[in-house]
Amino acid sequence: MTLSPPRIFVVDDNHDSADILAEILRFKGFDVHVAYDGTQAIAMANGIPPDVVFLDLGMPGLDGYAVARALRARHGPYVHIVALTAWSDAATLAKVDEAGFDRHLAKPSNLDTIVAIIAASMPARRA
Repeated sequence: MTLSPPRIFVVDDNHDSADILAEILRFKGFDVHVAYDGTQAIAMANGIPPDVVFLDLGMPGLDGYAVARALRARHGPYVHIVALTAWSDAATLAKVDEAGFDRHLAKPSNLDTIVAIIAASMPARRA
């Protein structure tokens, strides 16, 4: 049995930040898709269900909280949503929890931690 690589979404309005993380994860063998705003991320997820989403919070238009709520409503517990943001104060952590995120990571984050989160979030899957 061949397992397909986990489908990872990187969502960040900072194009350089999103593209760098995406390229590194592709190099690690993951199937990575990038969105640069919340609307694009939701549209992309409606067509290609993600396994794990690394989601910035402070984006114009639909912020990360709204995107997380929409993804959770559409995909339920089948998507692992990680806030990847520079914000880590107590109020932000409470809002992250309330919006349905599974995890919060402060930027900059360690690549080993990101890869470990992906590995830990993957249930047994068939290709």
